[in-house]
Amino acid sequence: MTFDQIAIVLLLSAMFIAFALDRFPVEHVAVAGLTGALVLGLVPFHDAFAGFANPAVVTVVEVLLFVSVLARSHAVERLAEWTVSRFGSERGVLAVICGLGAFVSIFMNNIGALALVFPVALSVCARMQIPVARVLMPLSFATLLGGWDR
Repeated sequence: MTFDQIAIVLLLSAMFIAFALDRFPVEHVAVAGLTGALVLGLVPFHDAFAGFANPAVVTVVEVLLFVSVLARSHAVERLAEWTVSRFGSERGVLAVICGLGAFVSIFMNNIGALALVFPVALSVCARMQIPVARVLMPLSFATLLGGWDR
């Protein structure tokens, strides 16, 4: 193996361990990994930040910011509370969450729609003590069926 291959394997392993330990913020680990790749010469400097110009990255950042704002305004909790009180059964809640995901994905990227409805689904699952796996897979399919993909 060449130096570059060994360095990439070691860098990715260190990042994987840091992600798995969950002791550091994800953003810090990612930036440290990029910095390490720059210092080791694995990534040319002019290409280091080229990925941030990708429309998919911009969309994900926008959705994360939007979800953060919704979480701070407690809109997610209110929507989850309303869903649980209005549709008490697991099937009813699943239908509402999947319908919401499909509706949102009509207007935006499927992954963005999933990321937007994801916190509501997690909150509803916690309130109703439903295993998360029973809701997230149908939700992901609903956002695909709803929609719009570039």
